[in-house]
Amino acid sequence: MPPKLSGTYAYDGNNNIIQIDDALGNIENVTLSEEAEQLANNYVEEEVVRVKHMADAQHIAIATVERVDVLVSWNFRHIVNLGRIHAFNSVNLRLGYPILEIRIPKEILDEKEI
Repeated sequence: MPPKLSGTYAYDGNNNIIQIDDALGNIENVTLSEEAEQLANNYVEEEVVRVKHMADAQHIAIATVERVDVLVSWNFRHIVNLGRIHAFNSVNLRLGYPILEIRIPKEILDEKEI
């Protein structure tokens, strides 16, 4: 069964994850904090991603620091990749952060919507 979301999240490509609350129509912008920036640097230092893909590391770091329930992405090379998911979460756990669920859109849609 797909994981339940407490909200809908989108990435705007400018290091911001936008939380969209469909029921209330509210939008919450979260930006790259110092904490998220340090976590992204840890991902690069641990060779989860290369420095040239820092934007992907920041994307994951923002979601982790903001305690996003599920991050949804089509980026199979640098984000939705089992080896990388394990590596991101290994760093997260070592630094005291929770595991971040990372899925493709199809995995979170209601079966009636597919």
